[in-house]
Amino acid sequence: MINGILVIDKPAGLTSHDVVSRLRKVFKQRRIGHTGTLDPDATGVLPICLGQATRLAEYLTADDKSYQAQLVFGQATDSLDASGEVVEETDLPDLSTEAFAALLEGFLGEQMQIPPKYSAIKIDGVPLYKLARAGRPLPEVKARQITIKEIQLHTYDRHQACFSVTVSKGTYIRSLCADIGQAAGSSAHMASLRRLSSGQFDLSQAIPLAQLEEATDPAAYIIPMYEAMKGYPQLALTGDEQKRVQNGNAIPLQANAGIEGGPVVASHLDKMVAIGFIKDAEFQPKKVFND
Repeated sequence: MINGILVIDKPAGLTSHDVVSRLRKVFKQRRIGHTGTLDPDATGVLPICLGQATRLAEYLTADDKSYQAQLVFGQATDSLDASGEVVEETDLPDLSTEAFAALLEGFLGEQMQIPPKYSAIKIDGVPLYKLARAGRPLPEVKARQITIKEIQLHTYDRHQACFSVTVSKGTYIRSLCADIGQAAGSSAHMASLRRLSSGQFDLSQAIPLAQLEEATDPAAYIIPMYEAMKGYPQLALTGDEQKRVQNGNAIPLQANAGIEGGPVVASHLDKMVAIGFIKDAEFQPKKVFND
């Protein structure tokens, strides 16, 4: 079984699950999953976990993400993007480029956002988009706290705008586009979306799915688990400590180890051994790996 992270440049027209299904055929293993859904029409960075790396998903999905998006003014759709049905038509905004750039900056910071009804959020175990497509009554979706950390305008006219944005986990760019349109005195839907980065992974590391499928050695593109988690505090283990931790045992540390709390990544000879926490000068493993 192959363990590690693969960064795919997802093409338009495929769901994130479609990508996983095709990669299962490439690597001939079932234990593969993605970290953060990209809509079918969206492209860009989609980190994929293989083997034991699927147990890292909760840490990788918590990271910030960056996007480049284009919105179109004057029409709102039921899905908040170009694939949906038009539900409202409005006048175009009457703002200068400078005024619209200032409007965008007003979205910086923490705020509450209502996720779109066509989303992967699950209600009683069923994704919202499945309920919506089946025409079933939709429960009220509660607003969630998100953070817009950076936003930059690239192009703007009364018909469209293109911008890049860095956001916290759980932010829907479709909802952001609709909110921007409303703030501009119009309506808007997302016309295109490209994910530029997800945590430490960006487009420079991403390989197009078709290219990977044609590669003679697709495993050469796999990023080791310990490298994928290098953004977390690291603890290097001796050979004896490795054996004890892999048996699920806590190990004592020097009082001046310089790390407290967690999560902390414990490794030995560039191989991930465990993720755990440091408390009372002890490393206590939470997840143990045999990489």
